[in-house]
Amino acid sequence: MNTEYKCVTTVDGIRDYIGDSKIVAFDFETAPDDPYRDEEKATLDPAKAHIVGCSFSVKEGTGIYVPVEHRIGTNIDKDEFYTFLNAFLINKVITKVAHNIAFESSMAYARGL
Repeated sequence: MNTEYKCVTTVDGIRDYIGDSKIVAFDFETAPDDPYRDEEKATLDPAKAHIVGCSFSVKEGTGIYVPVEHRIGTNIDKDEFYTFLNAFLINKVITKVAHNIAFESSMAYARGL
């Protein structure tokens, strides 16, 4: 199987990848907030962690990764990303698929989405 994965750092890049897909898989990557960096499993607690990246896939063998708050490298503009993410999550036309929707939902809720 041929695969195509890439890093995207603009909302337009996310939109270009998703296109008119009606089913989109997504996953948050998280890291503990600085005060909790030494606490085991803090990265899984929405009250102690933040989203550092998000991946999207519309078809097997393809996907994009969006760095949001990496300490090294280029990140997407956070405000633009969260505006996009809010619209994506409330879009009733797109079916969202997540590995652990309870976790993604709690992280989104903690961000006010």
